[in-house]
Amino acid sequence: MKKVTLRAYAKLNLGLNLLPEKTTSGYYKVYFINTQLKLSDRVKIKKLPTKNDIIVLSDEIEGKSNLAYEAAKTIKERYNLAEGIEIKIKKNIPIKAGLGGGSSDAASVINGMIEIFALNIDNGEKLQLAKHLGMDVCYCTIGGLCEVKGIGDEVYPLQIRTPRLNILLIIPANTKPSTGWAYARVREEDLGRNIDKINKLIEALKEGSIYNIAKYIHNDFERVMIREFPFLNDIKEAMLKYGALNASLAGSGLSIYGIFETKKLMKAAAIPFRKRGFRVICTETLNI
Repeated sequence: MKKVTLRAYAKLNLGLNLLPEKTTSGYYKVYFINTQLKLSDRVKIKKLPTKNDIIVLSDEIEGKSNLAYEAAKTIKERYNLAEGIEIKIKKNIPIKAGLGGGSSDAASVINGMIEIFALNIDNGEKLQLAKHLGMDVCYCTIGGLCEVKGIGDEVYPLQIRTPRLNILLIIPANTKPSTGWAYARVREEDLGRNIDKINKLIEALKEGSIYNIAKYIHNDFERVMIREFPFLNDIKEAMLKYGALNASLAGSGLSIYGIFETKKLMKAAAIPFRKRGFRVICTETLNI
């Protein structure tokens, strides 16, 4: 096989808990429940006849300053691959919106190169490769509905089919600070206080109850980001006013997502946000 085309799906944290225990890297340990959205980038990967070249072509990201390039470089160096590689990325996932777009692209490069070069790599080795690129890359290489623990490098697929959830994404134009910036501003006394919601969320996912799933979503970054960016709370309150079962921050922001009972209600809620100038995306969870 000389080329492959993959979908790099957006990541959504349904439960994002930071534990009051720091690692040597300075980050808190985590306990997430992650799933994926149908919203996706398209990643095309092919071998090149020239040696050693890594070419990344995209409409929104630069050649060597992105995780997709770093992923290809990591694979080539680790497995002494002589052939060059070309990566074309069509972006649909908003950049720096808390949806793991760059991480998902990098994960697709890892998975695509494993396929193209017929590398015999299991999930454990794949996670070791991803770990050097970033927390979310680890999850995105596995995908689906998962528990994520440790520093994000422990990914455990849940044997549950992801219920189909109607998800409205509101993406502000404001520039998002780094995840490290967000970590530095969390208050340790606020962490781990909602960990009980994880088991309730998992039970709701097993039952397929969208009402209980919505009830138990949680994000420990939300309080931090609303404190720094009060308009996020305005978006969240408006989402609830327009009929969302619940709403939350996506990742470390700055997007807000809402869960809606029906597509009709979701699309109706999108209208006033568009009129206010927000980027708005109507999507749903990947039902796998």
